[in-house]
Amino acid sequence: MSCSAAVPAPDLLERRWRAMAVLDALLCPEWDQRYYSFDARWAAGERVGTMRDGSGDHLTAWFSAAGTVVKGFAHESPMARPVADDEGQWEGLYEGLPSALAAFLGEPAFVVDEATFCLWWPAGAAGWGRGPVTPPDGPDPDGSRELLAPFIEGVAGYRAFAGSYFDRDLPLAAVEAVFAHQPLDAALLAALAPERSLAEVEAELAEAGYPRAGA
Repeated sequence: MSCSAAVPAPDLLERRWRAMAVLDALLCPEWDQRYYSFDARWAAGERVGTMRDGSGDHLTAWFSAAGTVVKGFAHESPMARPVADDEGQWEGLYEGLPSALAAFLGEPAFVVDEATFCLWWPAGAAGWGRGPVTPPDGPDPDGSRELLAPFIEGVAGYRAFAGSYFDRDLPLAAVEAVFAHQPLDAALLAALAPERSLAEVEAELAEAGYPRAGA
């Protein structure tokens, strides 16, 4: 059922999330029309990535010294039905979440009562864990394959997304540079969003913790 075996390890997942949030910020000045965001200053030692598609699907990733939790809600998936019917979560969804990561469940902003899947990777672990969920039949009953695909596919996944959502054929080399966290300079910005200026995006780069040339 789950695509957890293909999801990048926390360090790479965080780098890709940060890159995708920065690309969204460059391409779309209006925050509420972006899919991806990243807050590098969520709390001391904590960073948070989010995705909202405006149609009901959403993702949250919490990165901390204790480990990482990724929670998603695919509103049209079979495993969304208990939430839609006010019956709570699918049985077992959060069962087994390590105590070191339990703070995730107490954060209202993470909307833990809306979830069709949850993955966790405690510090020092060797892979993603998940609860003992028994899913319904189907190729993607929790929606995780679809929602996490861009993070699994990396540069190719984001370019496909940008082509569909922003109607932009982004230069491969420029997207690769952002995924590599190359400091943003005027040339890189011009390749991606020539209508924007470095001054316009400075605050958003700071929020995402992304390097700017000369800073």
